[in-house]
Amino acid sequence: MMKNEDDDILEKWFLIRNISPGTQETYMLPVNAYKALMGKTLNELLLEAKKENLSNIEFMDRKVTINLL
Repeated sequence: MMKNEDDDILEKWFLIRNISPGTQETYMLPVNAYKALMGKTLNELLLEAKKENLSNIEFMDRKVTINLL
């Protein structure tokens, strides 16, 4: 199976946070649901969040916050 950019992002995040394999599987359900809901890859969502962070957009006004409310 070929890894994609989203897999690389998640693998790095799991490694940094020391997330156990069982917990990783649990995290994948909401991550995949959010990606499908937004119609974007994890990389696209991450780039969007980084851009908003650099633009000093207030936390409550960020797309991810609004989408989750």
